[in-house]
Parts: sequence; C-alpha cells; structure tokens
Amino acid sequence: NKLNISFEKNLSDIKKIDSLISIIKITIIIFSAYAVIANFIPFFENGNPYFYAINAMLIGNGEFSITNQFLQETMHVEFVPENWIITDHGTAVPISGSGLAVAGSIFYLIGGYYGLFYLSPIFYIILLIASERISTKLFGSYVGFFTLLVVASSNLLFRNSIELLTESIFSLFFIIAVFYLIKFIKTKKNYFLLVSTIVFTASTWIRINGLITFPLEIFIISTYVVFTIAFKRKSLENNINSITKSSQNFKKFTTKKIIIISLIVAIPWLIFLTSH
Repeated sequence: NKLNISFEKNLSDIKKIDSLISIIKITIIIFSAYAVIANFIPFFENGNPYFYAINAMLIGNGEFSITNQFLQETMHVEFVPENWIITDHGTAVPISGSGLAVAGSIFYLIGGYYGLFYLSPIFYIILLIASERISTKLFGSYVGFFTLLVVASSNLLFRNSIELLTESIFSLFFIIAVFYLIKFIKTKKNYFLLVSTIVFTASTWIRINGLITFPLEIFIISTYVVFTIAFKRKSLENNINSITKSSQNFKKFTTKKIIIISLIVAIPWLIFLTSH
C-alpha cells in the first residue's frame, strides 16, 4: 500500500510539473508573438527589406522587371537600384533569389502592405511552435521546453524577424526538413524522404546558402543505405538454409531500393538547380 501511495504521489508530481511546463511554453509563445508583432519595422525603412518588398509587389502585380527612361537611353548602372542587374532589353531584374519575393507576393495579394509588414513575424511565431513541437515529439517535453527557450531568446533571430528578411522562413523550412529526414530514417517510409527533400530545396530557394544541405543530405542518406544493406547482408548470412534464393532476392531488393531513394533525392534538387 505504501509503495502504491508513493508511486501515485510521484506520478501526480510529474503530471503537475508537465502541466506547469506546458503553461510556461504557452506563455513564452504568447509573449514572443506579441513582442515580434508589436515591434515590426516597416520594409521602407531599410535597404534589403525594401528590395524584397518592391520585388514582391512587382511579382504580385504580374511584373518581373523594372525600367526608366534614363536606363533605356544610356544602359548605365547608375540608373539601376542596388541588387538589380541590367538586361539586354533596357530593364533590370533582381540579382538575389526569388523565394522570399514570391512568398511576399502572396502575402501582399492577401493583405497589401500589412501582409509584407507581418510576413516575417508570422513565420517567426510558426517557427517557435514548430521547433517546440518537433523537439517534444522527438526528444520529450523537457527538451522541447529547452528548445523553445533557445529560439525565443535568440536576439539575432528576433531582430531579423521584425523586418522583411529570410531568417525565420529559412529556419522554419530547415527544421521541418530535418524532422522528416529523421522520420524517414526511423520508419523507412519513402514519402518522408520526399517531403524532406522538397522542403530542403524550398529552404534553399529562400536562402542560397541552404545549398549546403544538398551534399549533406546525400552523405546522410548514403550512410543510412550502406548501414542498412550491411545489416541485412549480415542477417542473410546467418540464415544458411536459404542462402542462394535469399541472396538473389536481396540483390533485387537492394538495387530497387537504391534506385528509388536516388530518384527521390535527385529529382527535387535537379528541378531547383536547373531553374537557377
């Protein structure tokens, strides 16, 4: 009886701690959401956000280049804004990637200027929730709480999320892609790998330095495939009775698996690389 009472008391204490942590998590998210929304900086006050906003508004209006009379007459770079490049047709197009501009155009069509004002803050709030949920699902509530603290207390991330910049969107896509890559390794389900690769390419579309994930993904998947094949081969060798037939089936399975995984990883990246 004493043992049961002690166990029930410990269980009750754990539930109370978990409830308290959940309340603190919600409080952090609400406070951070209020802070990032209340302190947003309009895009027209800084250079890069203004560039992204103009590009987003052009795309939203069905235009992809700018021009003026002086540019058409002289073709001089003095009449082109920073981060734009002159074409042979007397127009200028953006140099940097179009990922944020396309996302901004959607928000612009929905909410006008306010859509551009709140794009980064909204993705920052989603990033807080997603990072906490993913960490909790993979490693438990305490790790999720610690992850939320780290993300919410990052001054660099907060400062870049109150302006029309790429950090919060890129971070969100990257975290989601890593989560689905882990899900693929744990479950061996190919659609998780497909989702992971697509989101990795989407994050690279937002920021080109995300291209480093391409060789990293290949390395991780290759290592996973090698260890999987080695483990299955060892299991096969232990089964002496059906070694010949099983070896043939194993080779067919291995070849098919490698081809499918290679195509899943290669196709989204090929589409991204050829479009750039």
